[in-house]
Amino acid sequence: MELDAKILIVDDDDVVINIIRNILRRDDYLTDYCHSGEEALQKVIESNFDLVLLDVHMGKGLDGYETCRLMEKARPDLPVILVTANQDDESVNRGFEAGSSDYIKKPVSKLELLARVNNTITLKRAERKNLHLIETLRKDLNTAANIQQAMLPKWVYLDNEILFSSFYEPCEAVGGDLFDRIKISPTKYVVYIGDISGHGVQAALLMSAIKSTIKLMVESYPDEKSMAELFTKLNERLYNDLYIRHNYLTLLMGVVDLELQEFRFLNAGHPPMIRINKDSGRITVLDHKGSLPLGWMPNTKYDEDEIDHVDLNTSDMYLLFTDGIYECSDPDGQQFGMDGLKKLLNDEIVTDTCITLPFKIIDYLEKNDYETASDDFTYLLPGFEGSPAARRCPPLDKTPPHCAALSPQGSGQNRAGL
Repeated sequence: MELDAKILIVDDDDVVINIIRNILRRDDYLTDYCHSGEEALQKVIESNFDLVLLDVHMGKGLDGYETCRLMEKARPDLPVILVTANQDDESVNRGFEAGSSDYIKKPVSKLELLARVNNTITLKRAERKNLHLIETLRKDLNTAANIQQAMLPKWVYLDNEILFSSFYEPCEAVGGDLFDRIKISPTKYVVYIGDISGHGVQAALLMSAIKSTIKLMVESYPDEKSMAELFTKLNERLYNDLYIRHNYLTLLMGVVDLELQEFRFLNAGHPPMIRINKDSGRITVLDHKGSLPLGWMPNTKYDEDEIDHVDLNTSDMYLLFTDGIYECSDPDGQQFGMDGLKKLLNDEIVTDTCITLPFKIIDYLEKNDYETASDDFTYLLPGFEGSPAARRCPPLDKTPPHCAALSPQGSGQNRAGL
């Protein structure tokens, strides 16, 4: 036992106090004492103790049960052992109901006293140490969350006729969704959204490494014709350098070409992009092509014929998202599902702007009691507005989005969920 363990003895009998103090001193405990419940309450507020030994029946004032009850309110982390001559079940239960950690019977036995005191203080110190460790980890996770948020684009970015808008919310402090937009020429952006299997710190660490890897590789392969080769190289890198064995990455990535007004992309196991017509509200799921997730199998070769494309125009928005959106469940355990997402976009909410659309989706899910905290959520919405001449306007300088959303001279928004 540590030498600085300090114990308060509360009893109206000085003989009992002296017996207990002498036993505890031989085991290097520090002690203090008082004769009433009122004095004891004042002492535990003014000083730090590791344990209180509290007599149940004192001659005047508060009895041990009431003192214990008030002590628990004043110092809920301070353990109390009742010292009592009553050993019947009713008296023992009253003590536990009042908040005591244990009890010692009178007359006091040296062996019992030291065993119960030692065990109680050891357990309480271990609990405090664990709570301190948890608090330290919580602070570290908050720091990690701030760093991760700083790595992701800000929620809105406008350049020429393209608007990126996004929203990201991990189910824990940090998550494994990733997204970004990387400008590779005055009229071209690489845009991607991905989801690493798993949650929490492991997925977040992989997210950081993979996001940096994608940026380096995109700068090495800026031409969209190399998209299949980039996916093949990235899969190889995941296996050989990041040692992914039990995780995998779904990724939808491509090049937005403002000159040609098209988005050429490759989908590696990710949920399909949804096109939304702002005028009619009609939605189209763009799931014509796709391939295996990255890290699923070694030596996977991604081919040019797996690349899909979609024409971009001012009347459409394009929703990119992670699976947390449609895998959330209602109180009956029923998943929202892709059908639920399509019905929501078709019938339940106005889809006239991509800036507010992700918030409308989340608002609907929360109002209908869907569990949205079980996975990370990410939305990415591109939309285009303006004329070809607008492409030649100077870019509007805004901070990049939180989760990336892209929209030609329009608005887009994204919320990511893993």
